[in-house]
Amino acid sequence: MFDAYGFGAEIPPTFQVSHLFPLNVATMNPTVHGVEGVMEAYKICLRNTQIYGPTNFSPVINAVAQKAAYGQRENRYQVLLIITDGVITDMHQTLSAIIQASTLPLSIIIVGVGNDRFEKMDELDSDDQLLSFNGRTAARDIVQFVPFRNFLTGAQMDFLMVQAALAKEVLAEVPDQVTSYMKSKNIAPKPPQNPTPEQADGIYPSSLHPNPNSIPYDQGSVGTARFSESSYQSSLENGGIKGNPAPYPVDPSRMVSPPPPYNEANVNNINIQFQTKI
Repeated sequence: MFDAYGFGAEIPPTFQVSHLFPLNVATMNPTVHGVEGVMEAYKICLRNTQIYGPTNFSPVINAVAQKAAYGQRENRYQVLLIITDGVITDMHQTLSAIIQASTLPLSIIIVGVGNDRFEKMDELDSDDQLLSFNGRTAARDIVQFVPFRNFLTGAQMDFLMVQAALAKEVLAEVPDQVTSYMKSKNIAPKPPQNPTPEQADGIYPSSLHPNPNSIPYDQGSVGTARFSESSYQSSLENGGIKGNPAPYPVDPSRMVSPPPPYNEANVNNINIQFQTKI
């Protein structure tokens, strides 16, 4: 189960601009089941909202940071994936939110889609030195930024290879980020719950015994899907999603007030309505 949120859109019933709302605007429940649930909620969102600028990250980061603060009592680790086609517009607030959340069990992955200028995103991905802003420094690096266009390198590409390379890059820093948090809190790994074959005589997974009737795997028989960079580029030049303005309009008078920044002192007062289950 996942929690899926949207940001930067006019949402029903008042159609004010919001930078944090459940992606499934029909039920206003952020919890979805699997990737299929995310995609279905996204389709519902597209049919019932109007994308609207600016592109603010801090509201959703603060909201997930609150959940991470609550979940650390149960040794839960949160991973926030942000997919955006716009340049970040609340940079200072986002820097503060990330630095504030750097002590929490949280990783943030940002995937930039399209040909926009994402230089500010690279600043958030502080691989060389810890993120600093306004006299404060992050406790650890919790952000990974990946521009999707870097994986569109030719007119014809093997979709499975692109998919694998993208997944590898997106998740590249998460293991180190998880272990860095665990070490900072002196949390030792738990022992395995199930014995391995080396630890228990006579217990062997069935997968270790090949089926004599199975058919050998033939890699050449597996088809691969292909797509062209030109078709992707054409969709971008035509304004992306049909019906959405480009660039997105901005009207400050129609903005919904964002939630307050994460405050560690107020963790005990957080009202959690939806709990992520893994």
